[in-house]
Amino acid sequence: MMEGILVYQSGRMAIYAEGNCINDGLHCGETMDVWNETSSKWEPSRIEMNDKDTWYLVGLHKAGVELEGMRVRY
Repeated sequence: MMEGILVYQSGRMAIYAEGNCINDGLHCGETMDVWNETSSKWEPSRIEMNDKDTWYLVGLHKAGVELEGMRVRY
C-alpha cells in the first residue's frame, strides 16, 4: 500500500503522494484506509459526496470535518 494525503483539486478530492497527485480525482465509492489520530490506527473507509456537494468519509467523520490534509493509504 502507498501512503499520501487528501487534497482538493478541480472539484474533487485527490491523493497527493511523493510530490505529485497520483490520480485525476477520487470518485464516490472509492476505498482507502484513513489514519485516525485519536485511536492511532488505520481505519477503512470510502469517500462519498452528499446532496450539498460536500465530500465526506463514510463511518469515520462527522459532516463538516476538513478532509484536506488527512493521511490516507491506498
